[in-house]
Amino acid sequence: MSSDESMQRRALRAAANAERHAGHRPSAGDVPEPGPPRFLGSVDHRAPLPFSSRHPVRRLILALFIPALVSCSTVETDPIEDTATGVYHPLIGDEIGLDHVLLWSSDHAAAEKRLEELGFTLSEKTGSYGAGISNRIIWFENWSFIEFLWLSDPQTARLEAPREYEFATTINGSNAFGVSIADADVTYEELTRSGLGPDRPDAEVWDPDGPDGPQEPVENEWRFMFMNEGSLPGNPFFVQYKKKANTPRSETHPNGALKVSAVWLVVSDLERAKAAYGRAHFVETSTFRSLGENAVSLFAGQGEIFLIQPTTNSLLINALQTRGDHVYGVSVQVADLAATERYLKQRGVPISKTVGRSGASLMVAPRDPVGLHIEFHD
Repeated sequence: MSSDESMQRRALRAAANAERHAGHRPSAGDVPEPGPPRFLGSVDHRAPLPFSSRHPVRRLILALFIPALVSCSTVETDPIEDTATGVYHPLIGDEIGLDHVLLWSSDHAAAEKRLEELGFTLSEKTGSYGAGISNRIIWFENWSFIEFLWLSDPQTARLEAPREYEFATTINGSNAFGVSIADADVTYEELTRSGLGPDRPDAEVWDPDGPDGPQEPVENEWRFMFMNEGSLPGNPFFVQYKKKANTPRSETHPNGALKVSAVWLVVSDLERAKAAYGRAHFVETSTFRSLGENAVSLFAGQGEIFLIQPTTNSLLINALQTRGDHVYGVSVQVADLAATERYLKQRGVPISKTVGRSGASLMVAPRDPVGLHIEFHD
């Protein structure tokens, strides 16, 4: 990775995550929402690629980033454990773990309409990160989120972010998800020892007035780490947040959504995928049946990672044949499943009832322009 590429990536993430990690929580109009990590599918969408090169982000920082770094007390809490098994993830510690899932669509207006039809509230602010990429965020009260992305300027994206352009114009769905960790350096050292080949995490910085201004670059309050190409199915990435005395977000969704509780990965070799995630300390907590297939759950803090190797479900088989191992869907915990069912039925959303990892649940099949399977559960 070139030094210019690394600098561009650091600046993008520093600007993008300011609201989430500052002690003060500014309004949506103060700072941009989180931006996309740069892992995308290859030409046949079967393997992750390194960061694509980016144009200079000088104007991005000047135009969009308003600093909001107000200190507050550090919070010490116990590591999060799986209540049924006592399992915990040593690298996640007391962070939420499963942090957010990316969702791309080639038709952002239709996708926004579909997401709202499903009962999700999107952030009022539309983020713009240069290179023709924009986003809106579906925040949940535990600070997990779904990041909805699209190409607002396809021609610019084609030239300046060709891999993002290729994915977003070919696939409606997810290409990556984020996991929050307690310490980026410890995680880097451990995953390196495990042979997974992560990128070295950097102290992320942003320059408030650009390289020619008098102000010195400022270290942001998070650290970001990508995995080596193809090391883990589904393209997870890791981020360390500075511990803050945060309160739950006041998010209200008509469907009653509370948090992203799981990410679903369709894999061609279940045992190989389990072994790879095991090297990253993601421990199996249960096996279960879903969508007519055997599935495995891996502990990921406040969330889980589901691995599914399809054998009979034609939708899953077709998805695997088209994209290889990838993020197929998400589980969303809701306050009242019966109320969620009434809401979806009133809006004519096709749903199927089943019993999944968390008991009774409602399934919404992936459908363009939102190519993401969604499970709702109590």
